[in-house]
Amino acid sequence: MVPPSKFPLAGEELRREFQLRTFSLRKFRAKTFCLAKRGTANPRSVGDQFGFSLIELLVVVGIFVLLMTIAIPSFSNFGRAQGVTEASYQVAAAIEQARSEAIARSGYVWLAIEDEVEAGTRQLRLGIALVKDSNPTNLSSENLQPLIKPMTIQRVGLANSQTPEIAGGDELSSHTGGATFQVGKARFQKGCSLLFAPTGEVSLTAPSSRDDFRFDPLIAIGIQAARGANNLDSKNYADIGIDGSTGICQIYRPMSQ
Repeated sequence: MVPPSKFPLAGEELRREFQLRTFSLRKFRAKTFCLAKRGTANPRSVGDQFGFSLIELLVVVGIFVLLMTIAIPSFSNFGRAQGVTEASYQVAAAIEQARSEAIARSGYVWLAIEDEVEAGTRQLRLGIALVKDSNPTNLSSENLQPLIKPMTIQRVGLANSQTPEIAGGDELSSHTGGATFQVGKARFQKGCSLLFAPTGEVSLTAPSSRDDFRFDPLIAIGIQAARGANNLDSKNYADIGIDGSTGICQIYRPMSQ
């Protein structure tokens, strides 16, 4: 147990400590007041030291707006580039599926790729159909078996290819000698189509008879990003080259995209 005689001494020490701290605080306030009165003190050092002035806020907002102005077009171009790349992969996948179906079924398969405008948006519409009686000249709806549901790829359109490796190939975009047919409710009427033979060979032209099939050595498909209904971006493109003797395709993209 602590002796009672020590309590008064402890209380005296606490009072002295309190008086010393109070004196130091008053001295600091007096000095600060004098400096502020002379105009040499920063009022912010006395008050809130973590606030921001209006000028600082305006500078930060200005920098943010500038960065967004630079970044938004880049993101937009990146999105369009991704759209063209994805569209080329989807078209290439449809080409490979049509080729595989023709070989596996030992029959003729049509792949239609049409450029159209729907609700003010440029898009590609694809359809794949098997010729039931193996006669590619018979294009009646009863003789065509749909292999996929007609699919659309939005915000892209067909154009002439720009890749040097496939220059001189037959351009799908300017060819209308293919088949015009209907699969279900979907009509493909522009003749922009590919015919795959049981051997995997490809032709842009519908044969006049069962034995008149002739493959095209090289087929070129150009795909460009679309802005609205009529404008295509020739700088944002992807090309697909098809070896007509095998039906194997390859995608070409500019190095800068």
